[in-house]
Amino acid sequence: MVAQGPRDASQALPIVLKHCRTIEEQQRAVDAVSFKCDVLDAFLNAVDAAFPR
Repeated sequence: MVAQGPRDASQALPIVLKHCRTIEEQQRAVDAVSFKCDVLDAFLNAVDAAFPR
């Protein structure tokens, strides 16, 4: 179960809304979150491959 995601989102959203005023800044924020998700996905896949159930 992933419980930290909603907490992270609730903390990040006010920061993005306050600081990302232009479309370009908003897109950079979206790109950063997308990259973070890609890295996390790769990490979890590696852990799953290293420690099969």
